[in-house]
Amino acid sequence: MPESAYEDENVSHTEDVRELVVGRRRRVFTIDHRAIAAGVHEQYLGCPFIMTGTGCPEQVNLHLQEIWIGKWPEFDVPKDRSSSAYIGRKKYRAMPGSVRETANKLSNLVSWCAESNLHGGKQLNCLALTENDVDGYATDMERGCWSVDISGRPLSAGTIAGRQVAAIGLALWAKSRGYTTEARFRISEHRHKTIGTGGAMQIDTKRRYAVVRRQNPNSVSVPSLLEVAAALMATPDVAVQLGSKLAYHAGLRAHEICALT
Repeated sequence: MPESAYEDENVSHTEDVRELVVGRRRRVFTIDHRAIAAGVHEQYLGCPFIMTGTGCPEQVNLHLQEIWIGKWPEFDVPKDRSSSAYIGRKKYRAMPGSVRETANKLSNLVSWCAESNLHGGKQLNCLALTENDVDGYATDMERGCWSVDISGRPLSAGTIAGRQVAAIGLALWAKSRGYTTEARFRISEHRHKTIGTGGAMQIDTKRRYAVVRRQNPNSVSVPSLLEVAAALMATPDVAVQLGSKLAYHAGLRAHEICALT
């Protein structure tokens, strides 16, 4: 499919999509009506598509297409609960914005795997990553070896974790589709007490990939209820107050808020 059949994905709201690593920008496109006219099935209209300087990573794009139409993840695929992907949930179809974010993460992963100077002079197969590879991916981002720009600034734990989970998801998909035989990632369990809907105490079990980085809870600063109330009262526009309450109570991301305006 010619490049003209794809729209350039407008991405600028996260470290994943605004980065400039070793002087090269990532390229994520969207399948549009020109691609449909050229023979692509219409169910993929709007699906993100990765293109690199050497061509298209065919299997990675097939993975994105299966996510787009709800064919992946499958029911028995373990997912990382701490990264908005729950283990044990039924099969679901991801939202378009979520698929595009995954495409941005996987575009970063494909480029990292191709950087032979980071892997002892060889390139890695992004479909057959081991747990050690995914750990090394995180380490390079933590140290600034694989950063948002050539200055080598380390990335946040949240950005690193999201990219790791996308890499693990690709590896699990590749194994289920027969592209690799190895995709083993240890899962840790954490149990804690919570209050159920009826007020009764219950035990909640979280299952997480052991290799995925976690943000230090002490580094998160959350405004108090009094501070939130004061900020709302200082807003004279009632419409803005309502919008602020929606963002606060629903936990909307910055780009989700922008999409509402």
